[in-house]
Amino acid sequence: MTINITMPELNSTSTKDKVISILSRKWPMSTKEIYNALQREYGVEISYQAVHKIISQLQNDDVMIKNGRDLEISREWISKVKKFSNSLDSKYSNGEIDYENFNGSLHLKLNNFVELGRFLINDYFTKFPNEDNKDCVCFWKHHYPATGVSDTEHENMKKIFAEHVHYGISKCDNFLDVYFGNYLTGLGKRNISGAEFSTGIDTFIMGDFICQVYFEPGFYKEVEKLYENTQSQDGMDFSKLLELTSKKTEINVLITKNASLADMMRGEAKGIFEKSK
Repeated sequence: MTINITMPELNSTSTKDKVISILSRKWPMSTKEIYNALQREYGVEISYQAVHKIISQLQNDDVMIKNGRDLEISREWISKVKKFSNSLDSKYSNGEIDYENFNGSLHLKLNNFVELGRFLINDYFTKFPNEDNKDCVCFWKHHYPATGVSDTEHENMKKIFAEHVHYGISKCDNFLDVYFGNYLTGLGKRNISGAEFSTGIDTFIMGDFICQVYFEPGFYKEVEKLYENTQSQDGMDFSKLLELTSKKTEINVLITKNASLADMMRGEAKGIFEKSK
């Protein structure tokens, strides 16, 4: 599993980040010198007024301070970045991520379907905070298969479904969608198969967090084919299912914190269930 945490203040494609990069090599500098360096070093087409506005934002965020009439990066901000980096290094070296204090974006690369399922069960719906006991939602094209789930993870699902209301909504209603949906219903989750919703990406809501899953197109075509070709329990090819869920592939997971969007998507899920009554 590969992990990449992006701090909210830094974005490698932003002009803000380029300003910080310039000042990390030479300081202090005047606003005009920073403006000239942006054009000279990065070819950024930007007005002087826009650069002045960015610098003001960085000062308001305590990233940049005045040194006489010129500017430099705040030593306090550098110290905070260092502490964050050291803390992350320590936690990650011990297999831990500081979910409680996570406010930026978290990018994971998982290696197969089973690893994805275990992350959702053992980490996302277990360790990410949900102090206000908000309902949880799974928007997915297909109800995920339960293959590779251990007895411990089976019990974990019952626990998380008991702690918060969980809605599962799949766009498709093939036999396997209903089959795996019923399995989750038996554990305490509320499920609907064959319902339309706004997002086109498998999306999971936990508290104020939004988790989106991106599959390799070629791999997902195999998943689609299996779901479409399985028409009954007698026709289930368990060996193929096990092979597919453990098959090495790249599954990208992006988690962001956005309370208003999470609440909006939660409201959409509740509306779908209300209409189904």
